Amino acid sequence: MKHGSDTKAYKILDSLRGTLRPRPFPVVSGIDEPILRLEEAYGTGKGAQIVREIEATGQIVFHCVGDTGNVKGPKDEDLVADKMVSDFNEAQTTAIPSFFYHLGDVVYSFGETTYYYDQFYDPYRNYPAPIFAIPGNHDGMVAPNSSAETLAAFIENFCAAGKPPHKTPEAGQLARTAQIQPGVYFTLEAPFVRVLGLYSNCLEDPGVISDQSGTYSSLDGAGSVQLKFLEASLKKRKMRRRCADCGPSPTLRRGDSIHWHYHRKSRQQSGDVKRYRFDLRQNWHLAARSALGSRTQLSAVYPPPRQPRNSLYRCRKWWTRYSVTYAPRQSSAKDPNSISNII
Repeated sequence: MKHGSDTKAYKILDSLRGTLRPRPFPVVSGIDEPILRLEEAYGTGKGAQIVREIEATGQIVFHCVGDTGNVKGPKDEDLVADKMVSDFNEAQTTAIPSFFYHLGDVVYSFGETTYYYDQFYDPYRNYPAPIFAIPGNHDGMVAPNSSAETLAAFIENFCAAGKPPHKTPEAGQLARTAQIQPGVYFTLEAPFVRVLGLYSNCLEDPGVISDQSGTYSSLDGAGSVQLKFLEASLKKRKMRRRCADCGPSPTLRRGDSIHWHYHRKSRQQSGDVKRYRFDLRQNWHLAARSALGSRTQLSAVYPPPRQPRNSLYRCRKWWTRYSVTYAPRQSSAKDPNSISNII
């Protein structure tokens, strides 16, 4: 379906420049760190078996993709999606991805249900593994001349925790069911890797993850929940670190970073998380922090750094396939690269 013109909506937004504020989002109740485990996404029984197989190989592979929404047609997105699907035909089974972590801006230009079939479900109709996501600014922004609610479409299609498995109307006749994430911020736990996803709200400039000590009162009750989420997660990692050599349990290392969806042409507000002493790398589309341990190694499998002009790798929708390998450590001596006093 041809994407309609957004000109009228953007004229309204341009007239409001400087007055727009971050929008509130649903808080996950009853817990500071909402967690989704990979086996839960695969389903009872099957998920536990898949996780055991991954652990037995000592390696997990997964896709990271961002800014996939496209208002000009599916060509670029389809090229990348087809390449990702072809990765499941790898001769070496340990190189087959276990999931796809979407880094935000699932749809363009506004995060409304009408765009989900063409820009998400159809392009990834043949992707045979779970797809997780954190919302980007376009997923949270709705057209000012519509009645849609911020994040409603994203939550309907990705945050179905506690509900029976079901397909949404946006999926049409395709088989993919709504993902069971607990919220728009959460920890994904998988063998050898944990990914902390943050929602940096819907403004182009700046992106924020908190109310900045009252600066953005529009966030209402959601003003500090993501900081509490980070703090709870890091405290847990610190406690786990005290259990020396207790198996393939990722811990935090010096130089690890927190990433959220990076709003192009914007500057992230990092003041609230500087006290956690992270290397805040402002990558355009990276939106998740992989908390890899001192016994794991993260490597990007593709794309290679240089590719010929007009090739698949020059598509606007960049992606990366990551491989995380676990290597048992013989000594229980303190890792000099670990941060021992995070909080």
